[in-house]
Amino acid sequence: MQTISLTIDDELFRMLESLTAALHVTKAAVMSHAVQLLWQQQMVGLLEEQHRQGYLRHPVDADEFQTDDSRLAWGD
Repeated sequence: MQTISLTIDDELFRMLESLTAALHVTKAAVMSHAVQLLWQQQMVGLLEEQHRQGYLRHPVDADEFQTDDSRLAWGD
């Protein structure tokens, strides 16, 4: 476990204080959770961009996702 020191503006500090009081957790727990959420958001964004780039390089063929609609009929 590492110890860090950081400077935040007064409004952000008040928000942090409010969260710690409401959730009954430490400032470190709130900050750790915030960093984890930001990391996850960044990773999702990166994966989505990789996915988008992949489809730009290899577009979907017109018949790639076609289904045989006759299999979906209820029948008589």
